[in-house]
Amino acid sequence: MLGGRLTTWLPLAMLVLLGLLASYGHLLVENRGHAAVDGIPSVIPVSSARDRGPDSLRSALFLAMKANHRVTIQLDVPLIELEVALPPVLSSNGVTIRGGLDVPTVLKNVATDPDQSAILRLLGNNIDLHDFTLDAAGAPGIAVFGEQATVAGVEVRNAGIGLSAVNPVRLTVRDSRFIDNIDGIRIQGSTGSATIVNSVISGNRENGIWLVFNEPAAADTASITIHGNRINAGRNGLVGANTVADFRNNYVSGFSRIGLMLMASRAAVVDNRIVDSNGIGMHLSNMQESFVYENEIGSNSLVGILILDADGLQVANNNIYSNGYGIVTVGREPIAAALRSNVLADQKIDGLIAIGDTPIIDGNHALRNSQAGIRVLDLLLPDIPVIAATQRYTNNVLRDNGSNTVLQGEFVVHP
Repeated sequence: MLGGRLTTWLPLAMLVLLGLLASYGHLLVENRGHAAVDGIPSVIPVSSARDRGPDSLRSALFLAMKANHRVTIQLDVPLIELEVALPPVLSSNGVTIRGGLDVPTVLKNVATDPDQSAILRLLGNNIDLHDFTLDAAGAPGIAVFGEQATVAGVEVRNAGIGLSAVNPVRLTVRDSRFIDNIDGIRIQGSTGSATIVNSVISGNRENGIWLVFNEPAAADTASITIHGNRINAGRNGLVGANTVADFRNNYVSGFSRIGLMLMASRAAVVDNRIVDSNGIGMHLSNMQESFVYENEIGSNSLVGILILDADGLQVANNNIYSNGYGIVTVGREPIAAALRSNVLADQKIDGLIAIGDTPIIDGNHALRNSQAGIRVLDLLLPDIPVIAATQRYTNNVLRDNGSNTVLQGEFVVHP
């Protein structure tokens, strides 16, 4: 009886067992195939200082391209000498490149004939760079082409452009340094969104930060936040056009031309110090619905704030001292701007001069300026009717100036 049951069930049991083994074998084949394609660790160490070969940064970047998960490339050597530009940082799942925490890592370009490719090209999305120095030796430094990137604790020096980005969707630069480049940071294209905070941008020969988009239509989508940075030296501290910018709590000094230049943009410029230069503190041209509040602008040899045309610009509660001129406005068209409650002290020439169409000038204190506290002038341009200054000044305090009476006259532009 027992033997009959064994005879009856044994073939069926064997079939079930063979089926299980076949399924398990299929899983093993699948797993072995998966490991062959992506047996890539989440942390890839770089322990070689050489430009290429096993355990080099170049090798790690190629390995990261194949990963189907996010990877961190950990730089565990103090110096990597790069003979040519690195391959692109490219992954659909994200890459972090992190320098050594105990011994800072330096990536040094040692090419005898540097090409025009950036040393680090960020082509993928979700790429983070942390805690290393890039000495570009004249080549471009970091170029961002992907939509999202973070640069934190990174120093870029001796580059053509320290960091460039075209149409970034979300670029974050924080706690970083851009030293002795031609341009420190350059963001451009048709649109872009970026945050630059708590960074040092110093000794760059042309521009500390360049934010110039193609056309005014980009202003609705190009949003830039620049907070808590130190921008020193160069021709211009920051140049921006066709953007929406929040420029707040920055220290700008030592430039030879313009500290903050904004054109055809909408901006909030609040609580900045723009001082000690041979040029113009702020140059605001064709601004729309913008405000400039509570800034300190001093010891700039030409002008504290220069305003050329405006539509809805509010300039209030700023402390403007020891410049050539304090505030200069030029209204070639109706200038829809208001200057309220500013302190204009100790300018070498005039505290405030309005040329052409006049903004509202209300409640300002003009103190100890060498010539006029406030001066308003008709604008005479070749071949067009006179643009007359209007009396839109009220409640101002003029004291201890060369003239404490509002002076009137003409500003003639010869052909």
